[in-house]
Amino acid sequence: EAGVRLPPSKRDLTFVFQAVWQQDHSNLHYQYRLRGLEEQWRNAPEKTIRFTTLPPGEYTLEVRVKARKKTWGNPKVLAQFVLLPKFTETPWFGLSIAVVILLISAAGFAWLLQSEKTKVRLEQEAQQFQHEALVAQLKPHFIYNTLNSIQNFILNNQIDASTDYLSRFAALLRKVLHHSHQKLVTVEEERMALQLYLELESMRFEHRFQFHFKFGKGVQVNALMIPPMLLQPLIENALWHGVLPQRGGTITVSWAIADDQLICHVEDDGVGRGRAKTLTSGNQRSYGTHLCNKRLQLMGTSYKKATSLTITDKVDADGKPAGTRVEVTLPLVHKNKNA
Repeated sequence: EAGVRLPPSKRDLTFVFQAVWQQDHSNLHYQYRLRGLEEQWRNAPEKTIRFTTLPPGEYTLEVRVKARKKTWGNPKVLAQFVLLPKFTETPWFGLSIAVVILLISAAGFAWLLQSEKTKVRLEQEAQQFQHEALVAQLKPHFIYNTLNSIQNFILNNQIDASTDYLSRFAALLRKVLHHSHQKLVTVEEERMALQLYLELESMRFEHRFQFHFKFGKGVQVNALMIPPMLLQPLIENALWHGVLPQRGGTITVSWAIADDQLICHVEDDGVGRGRAKTLTSGNQRSYGTHLCNKRLQLMGTSYKKATSLTITDKVDADGKPAGTRVEVTLPLVHKNKNA
């Protein structure tokens, strides 16, 4: 039937045909071509044509026949059909992504405008505002990198990967937006957000790196509190300036308790800071470290406890660079004592 419109689920098709021939059918030879996919004629010895995983588009299936030692007859149209695309294969999908980006940008801009108005509040609220402002500076930078990852999958026509990526990104975005209104989150909430971020980047870079989370004795992940997304810029540094320049490696994020303080480590086995400086300008890495330091200072002031950020360059047995280790020291804040 000409002009048949087939849904996206009908990607595998089978056609059976038979020539009207009054003599011996064993002397007949068949060929077919699927216009819209290719122009080349192909043999059909079984008088059955099968197509699998056809892409969306308009197609015309032609068949021709000849008797032995004869020339090919005129092509006959066996079928005409349109294979409809999935939603993720339509321009509407790309438009939807653009709309999401626009809405996020508009929401972020509106939030920043609202944050500026809070500067006129009483001095008692100034400390809380500073924490929220720092999170607001982190959020656009974080979302920008994540949206770039989604765009790369779409441009490369990796439909299944882009769908999976969007699902994970939606979950991450909900967490980031929720955490942006909180001064502190539990260690477990922080870990879940960081795991989503690393899973997204791992998908983007074809799983060229590994990552692990570790917890020391006594770390109550659902009771201890830390600033939201505090470690994300440090992990991003380890990824972009540590393991990715050598096309692979491992990032380890760990939490431990020592001397009534929460100790966080972000460790990689990458190229080291010296080599990283020759590959990049280092501005982004410095900004991420500066942002983390500033937030630590504000937390230390709020809880009247010491905080610190220390970076150690790792070396192997031969004294060669073997990665970077960042140690962050935080006050030990429990959920039920959260101010």
